Amino acid sequence: MQYQVFKLEQRPDWESYGGGSNNPILSNPLPRPEDRDFISTKESYLDYLRHGIFYWSYWLSLAIVLATGVSWITLFCLGYMILSFIYLWMGQNVMMRKRANLVASWNVIIGYTFCVILAKCALQLMGCVYADRFVGARSCWLMQLFGVTCMNPVGWNDYVAISKSP
Repeated sequence: MQYQVFKLEQRPDWESYGGGSNNPILSNPLPRPEDRDFISTKESYLDYLRHGIFYWSYWLSLAIVLATGVSWITLFCLGYMILSFIYLWMGQNVMMRKRANLVASWNVIIGYTFCVILAKCALQLMGCVYADRFVGARSCWLMQLFGVTCMNPVGWNDYVAISKSP
């Protein structure tokens, strides 16, 4: 079977064969002459603006991930801090990777965020339903480790007037 495919690919009309192309989808072709490089040669203020946006968006997004990690003291935030320090350690060299590897590396952060959201929802549900059992069993440290806090919806509308002292 494979031998027949090799024979078909050696024919002059091999492109008309319905098997498809073996060219990779994500390739790094050389730029065409009409494609300007606004990173190394800046001809206008728009090129400076584009350079600033594309260069600093990487660092801005990493700063947001790091700020997410240091905003709370939970186990989930430790994961954000580790991920942001890994990307900060790699620096601008991340942009020199192949496009598929670059997208896959950013999908790690997106996947971790998705898992954190699901875990937080599940822990909020379990922690708020069984909060009295956790507090009674001295397992409050577990709720603090994962950042589980319960809101009291009855108390949201309670208004306490501030009394003036004479």
